[in-house]
Amino acid sequence: MCDQFVEALLRVDEQAALQILLGDHREDYSFEEIVATITSSLELIGKGFEEGTVALSQVYMSGRICEKLAEELKPQQQKNMLNGSAIAIATLIDQHALGKRIITSVLRAAGYPPIDLGHGLSADEIISKTIEHRINILLISTLMYSTAIEVKYLTERLRELSPDTIIIVGGAPFRLDTTLWQEVGADYDGRNGMDISSLIKRLIEGGCAA
Repeated sequence: MCDQFVEALLRVDEQAALQILLGDHREDYSFEEIVATITSSLELIGKGFEEGTVALSQVYMSGRICEKLAEELKPQQQKNMLNGSAIAIATLIDQHALGKRIITSVLRAAGYPPIDLGHGLSADEIISKTIEHRINILLISTLMYSTAIEVKYLTERLRELSPDTIIIVGGAPFRLDTTLWQEVGADYDGRNGMDISSLIKRLIEGGCAA
């Protein structure tokens, strides 16, 4: 399915992409499987861009289509499950906000709506906003390895100013290097939307994010 979905995205054929996602399960599709397909497909397209086989315009349009489909197909909004906790998401330095948008859609659907702090933010800007909003769980998305390294400064500074804030990192650099999240001092590594949703559920229900 993934290869066909990628082909539809590169053709900018939204209807074909939708039909491939739903297949024969239009009435009882699995949102988890849809998120997995979207995530894997966008990773393949991103790799194609790095190798010079996919144009930047195709990357952009693929992301827009996936964002729209994820929003349309997500389950009916559940009741708010935050139990008083505050969750926020931000993209450090990078202007590419696709990953953040997909994660936000998944969390909203699961009943854990995050505060969107924005993208292209410096570490100090994220720290300031985290303290301002009294964030219990902070999700940081990065696209480039050089950006991911900057998370180390953010975590060290935030430990001083807001030591109880739980930091979860995600993005391509952390998928490629499975120990990088520990090197930059994060609390957890989030590989995709469903993993992060399950992790947040455990943290909140366990009282770790109160």
